[in-house]
Amino acid sequence: MGVIDWTGSRRGPVLYDVASVVMYLGGAGPAAPFARAYIDFNVVLAQELDDHLDSLRRFRGGVQAAYFSQRILNSDLTGIASQTENWRGLYDAREMLRTLGVPLGKDAAFGRRAH
Repeated sequence: MGVIDWTGSRRGPVLYDVASVVMYLGGAGPAAPFARAYIDFNVVLAQELDDHLDSLRRFRGGVQAAYFSQRILNSDLTGIASQTENWRGLYDAREMLRTLGVPLGKDAAFGRRAH
């Protein structure tokens, strides 16, 4: 079994893929069995996860925020029914970053548009 994201592919750290799965599964708790399997099969070391996963998760959240910001800017509706779904993706990225301790400014318009 592997990880795939249809946006594109390139060489990079395995932990970026793990961070993506953690994001898609809803956080570290729900993704724990997946992360454990990566350790058990020697894809990543437990120490790597402990030392670096949260940093890659913050980076992944930033990538997600940039992705949906670009879609909003360009009114890109590829694969979705309405712009609301792009705003939801941006909101979810923001919430992920917030829960990972990234300081974020307040944006009242952001909250109104996301719902």
